[in-house]
Amino acid sequence: MKKIFWIVLVAIFLRLGLAMSTYHSDLGAFAQAGRAIVGEGKWFSFYDTMLTPQIDTVFNYQPLAYLIPSVFYLPFKGIVLETGNLIKNHDWIIANSSLFNPLLLLYKYPMILADLAFLWLLPKFFGKTKDKHLSMVLWAFNPLAIYVSSMMGQVDIVIALFITYALYLYKEDKLFISVIFLALSALIKPAGLILIPLLALHNFVTNKKITESLLLTLTGLGVYLLGVLPYLGSIAYRHYALFAEHLYCLRPRHPLFLHCLHPHSSFTLAKAVYVLSSCRDSLAFFPCFFPLSSTMASLGYALVGYLFY
Repeated sequence: MKKIFWIVLVAIFLRLGLAMSTYHSDLGAFAQAGRAIVGEGKWFSFYDTMLTPQIDTVFNYQPLAYLIPSVFYLPFKGIVLETGNLIKNHDWIIANSSLFNPLLLLYKYPMILADLAFLWLLPKFFGKTKDKHLSMVLWAFNPLAIYVSSMMGQVDIVIALFITYALYLYKEDKLFISVIFLALSALIKPAGLILIPLLALHNFVTNKKITESLLLTLTGLGVYLLGVLPYLGSIAYRHYALFAEHLYCLRPRHPLFLHCLHPHSSFTLAKAVYVLSSCRDSLAFFPCFFPLSSTMASLGYALVGYLFY
């Protein structure tokens, strides 16, 4: 147990060091949204700030992608108000950064917490102590997880956490809470919506309960609709976040069309479905961990794809 403690401690310090010494421009969107939400109190109108001269980035994710980090920024309201617009400025970052910049850690720490939450969640999939410890060690030094949370500061790690927790809840027969977490993941990026009917279908095939399966689908979609409802009146939200990604996929000549063809989306969802079938009734290490870990790797791989698309 002491070895696990020290391994986890090293992993935490590794993430903190990388968070303060690396920068990716994606972080600027969360910083600027955090400034509008936390600093100016625009919880339901922050998308519209894109239409002002002060904002030079695009909020093209779903609402929880910006609201969840902003909740963690609340204790640092004054700092976020002063620096939220600066993080997007590459020149300012370079000019004002030493080897370690604590300000970068401030804007990345919600994602790092989501990353570290896997050290609590993954062992729940396994029965044997050695398997629990192995899952923690493998995740503690998962390079994709470290890259996404500590170097990029991307919310995809939160999506991965919600989906993994949803699969755990599904395995524990907490079906409706499971689809709620899938809906919450979709309120960050909508790919999780596809998993809701797939989960309901799997439940129908295994339990032959059509009413329950329909209710699962309606619950998940209902939570998603409730989440986007307060923002539907925003032209900026509808144009840049709600419909933009889907419209790009219908326009083959658009530069982002290639991103729609990227294989990670279907591959990740297929792996998630495989996890459902292989882990629902088993706590065995090999049937469960490798489908689960490859699902998480696929989510990380999706982020690496951003470097090319």
